[in-house]
Amino acid sequence: MCAKIQIRLGDDAMIKIPISLDFSTMDQSEVVNRDFVKIEVEKTINPIVDYEKVRFTPKVDTVDVKNLTYNVKMLDDNGAHIQNTTYGNIGFVDDDIKYSKSRFLNTFLRLNFYDNDILTNQNLISQITIYSKITKAEINKISDSEGNPLYGGGLPLHVDEFPVRFILNNPIIKPDGFAEGYYIYHFKSEMEIGSSKYLYMRGELNNASNGIRTKLMASNRNDLTINELVDKLHTRYILIRTNTGYEYRLDTSYNLEGGTNNIVENIDDVTVNLYEIKVV
Repeated sequence: MCAKIQIRLGDDAMIKIPISLDFSTMDQSEVVNRDFVKIEVEKTINPIVDYEKVRFTPKVDTVDVKNLTYNVKMLDDNGAHIQNTTYGNIGFVDDDIKYSKSRFLNTFLRLNFYDNDILTNQNLISQITIYSKITKAEINKISDSEGNPLYGGGLPLHVDEFPVRFILNNPIIKPDGFAEGYYIYHFKSEMEIGSSKYLYMRGELNNASNGIRTKLMASNRNDLTINELVDKLHTRYILIRTNTGYEYRLDTSYNLEGGTNNIVENIDDVTVNLYEIKVV
């Protein structure tokens, strides 16, 4: 049903009625493509993400790090951290190390790197896994007739003397060492020349002798409350891109307590101490 509408006009009023009221897209294809088709097509295409990674070298000031060591310090039966934790303290026997049994070789330290230190709002960026191994530092040294050390004929240290530590070497300075985990790899697209970026690391020890995963923190205190623990979990790394390349540093200004933290620097050697978590 159509409604009748009356329009009152004056004597000089005039209404222009076009010949046709039909809509037509003729000659509008360019506008349609520009304002609709192109925009909608772009919405359906995923953005291009550059996943290329570059290698960051650890440094102290301007010097390349020669040795990067991660020490793991576990709790004893009384709840105190064992300053020189050995594999004997965590359930291993001499034959496990002497014969490089799988329970020793499959025990590893995992370093988890996050984009911030807020536990409720952080994203895992990358991981480094470092397996147990016997280095020259853990072999009983024997000497030749002139007193020169001979490493090839020595046996590994006794299990109660073999430290739970992971020594990483600069492959250029020490090509016969172990370099897995020495470098950090990160997305190239996030680093402009002159820029820097923080990464926050939480460690955990995975013990293949008993199947226990022990989470680690950056403080040697064993009287932390839950609220205090949150601020002691991470070790901070600084990724830097310079005109000459990519490097990273362990941040000795982060998480200070009594003027020190869990990072020890000595010229071109860096040690990171990680402690088993205990809260009260």
